[in-house]
Amino acid sequence: MFARASAGFVLFAALTAQVSPAEAPHRLLVVNRGTLPISRLQMGHEVADTWSGDLLRWSDVIDVGEARNVTIAPSADCTYDLRATHRDGTNEVLHDVDLCRSTSVTFEH
Repeated sequence: MFARASAGFVLFAALTAQVSPAEAPHRLLVVNRGTLPISRLQMGHEVADTWSGDLLRWSDVIDVGEARNVTIAPSADCTYDLRATHRDGTNEVLHDVDLCRSTSVTFEH
């Protein structure tokens, strides 16, 4: 009986545990109001020169005037820089974006 009650408690705890906002996957609308298509999007910290893989994944380009939803999973820190690489190889960085609270970002290069 005790084992059954313990197993029930563990299952209940697992089902009711909440993921902190900093660790929950989050959808972000990325808008391109610039003059060049965005071919790569990364999150990281410019000062440390550490960047994630390409967040665009299957949607390889955000054309001028278009927007795409991307799913991100920030770690314990919600504040990141976002780096867009344009088709011509130039980079545009948005600094200190709160990825836990922001619902959209706009690049204007």
